Amino acid sequence: MESTTVTIECVTDPKSVRACQQLMTGVFHTELAFVGMAIPDAYEDVSVYFKICDGDKLVGTFRIVKPNKYNRCPATDVWPDAEMMSIAELVR
Repeated sequence: MESTTVTIECVTDPKSVRACQQLMTGVFHTELAFVGMAIPDAYEDVSVYFKICDGDKLVGTFRIVKPNKYNRCPATDVWPDAEMMSIAELVR
């Protein structure tokens, strides 16, 4: 069995962020049939993206949305108590 290296890395360059956004959109639209989800969204200015790679291949992503006085965390759109927690949006 071949050994691979899985890495998790914060990304800030536009190309990597876009790859993460495309993967997230694909999961929401294709796997979950949630076609109303648009990424990038209103929370971009307070989002931090991470990529998960198996070797050189992007296999997953997640973003952390930091709430502030101008933007709420996306979870608060459906769960108001989420403002009291640290929320990370995890995507396959």
